[in-house]
Amino acid sequence: MHLSTPSGLDGRGAINIAVRWELNYWATRFGLTPDELIRVVAEVGTDVADVRDALFGPAPRMGSC
Repeated sequence: MHLSTPSGLDGRGAINIAVRWELNYWATRFGLTPDELIRVVAEVGTDVADVRDALFGPAPRMGSC
């Protein structure tokens, strides 16, 4: 049996909260309970980057000052 990795591991995918192991993976990764992650996803959508930004603020941009 082949277990795939979550589609958003690179930060560009989506969190599938309907798949229990993926919900648990992302909840643990973000330091949340599954119910907390479901609430955040309900607010901002399933995009990994959007969820991360909602929780921790936007990622710093690379570039010159």
